[in-house]
Amino acid sequence: MDKQLENDGFTLVETMLTLFVVSILLFITIVHIPKFENNHSLDEVQNIKYFLEKKQFDAMRKESLVLVRIDYQTNQITSLDTKDNSREVLKINHCILKEGSLTQFTFNNKGDSSAFGTIYLSCKNKNSKLIFQIQKGRFRIE
Repeated sequence: MDKQLENDGFTLVETMLTLFVVSILLFITIVHIPKFENNHSLDEVQNIKYFLEKKQFDAMRKESLVLVRIDYQTNQITSLDTKDNSREVLKINHCILKEGSLTQFTFNNKGDSSAFGTIYLSCKNKNSKLIFQIQKGRFRIE
């Protein structure tokens, strides 16, 4: 009846040591996780930029004229493709379009814009500008 005991598991000390090391690693990881900042205004400025870039690309791709109108009363930007009369509206929720800036412009089939000027935005007490240049339809955000 002499049985030799086989070790098929972990001891309590080994289990506690493993849990201790894992908990320290988790603590270090959690401390360094960046906090999420709810910044809708920056997202909205980027959405406006992407919307305008898409309209510029659509004008080149379809070889048509795309008219872009900025409506300050409804706080939205509307585009109209003159080739197929398709219309698209971008409603701006977290920023305010300021009057006194561009009211409309077009992108031609080469992607050039017909206007030189600025669209002013006010987003959570921070002012931004979309500045348009006629040459090659370039615009930038400041």
